[in-house]
Amino acid sequence: MRISFFEEFPSWENLRKLEILTFPTTIYLGAGNLKEYRFWREEVRKIRPETRVVWWLLLRIEEGYWFSPFASPRAMERMFQDSKGEEVFLDLEIPLLSPQRILKVGEWSTGYRVLRKFIEKRKEEIIRGEIPLLPQALGKVLGLSYPWIRERVCYLLYSTLFPFWWIERKIKEGRELYGDNFMVGAGCIGKGISRMERIISPEELRKVLQLSRKMGVREVIIYRLGGLRREFIAVLEEMLSA
Repeated sequence: MRISFFEEFPSWENLRKLEILTFPTTIYLGAGNLKEYRFWREEVRKIRPETRVVWWLLLRIEEGYWFSPFASPRAMERMFQDSKGEEVFLDLEIPLLSPQRILKVGEWSTGYRVLRKFIEKRKEEIIRGEIPLLPQALGKVLGLSYPWIRERVCYLLYSTLFPFWWIERKIKEGRELYGDNFMVGAGCIGKGISRMERIISPEELRKVLQLSRKMGVREVIIYRLGGLRREFIAVLEEMLSA
C-alpha cells in the first residue's frame, strides 16, 4: 500500500515535512494556476527529488473552489486549458464556501457539460476525488460522480467527518466498483480551508489504514502533509513495515 499526502496550502514550512518521511510518497499539490503549481513542484523536488507530484486543481473561492456543475464554467474552462498535459486531481464537491453559486441555476447546465467533457476526454490524466454521501444515481445527475468512468477514483473518507462503519462500507463499495483503480482519502491531520475540521488521533489514522490494507486498497492519500507529526509518522512506518 502506498501512502501519499494532500497539501492544500503549499509553503516552505508545510513542504519541509517531507524531510521526516522515510518512504516514497506522492504529493497532491493544491494550486490555482500552472505557474504556482510548477513553482511549488520544483520546491518539492529540491527537498525530495524522487517524490511524485500531482496537481490538485483549485478554483478561486468565489468561483466555487472545488469542481462541480455549480462552479463557474468559465473558471473551469480556464483551469482545464491551464492544466493540459499535466496529471491532475479533481476534487468534486458542492461549493459550500461560496453558496451563492448554487443559486446560479442558469449556469448549471453549461457547467455540467464543461466538467463532463473534461473528465471524459482526459480521464487517463485525472484522479477524481469524490465524497460518496449521496445515492449514486443522484451523484450522477448532479455531476459529482462518474461511476461509468473506471479510471482512478479517490473516495474522501475522512474519519474527522464519518463513522468507521460507514467508512468500511464505502471502501468495500469503492473496491467492488473500481477495483485496483480505487483510492482512499484519510484524515484530517491538518486543518482545511474552512478551519473547522477536527484533527484525528494517531489511533484513528491507524484504523483507517488497517481497513484500507485489509481490503486491498493500493493507495491512501492523507489530508494533509502540513499536519504531519512524529506520532503520525510512527503509525505510517508501522503500517508500511507490517
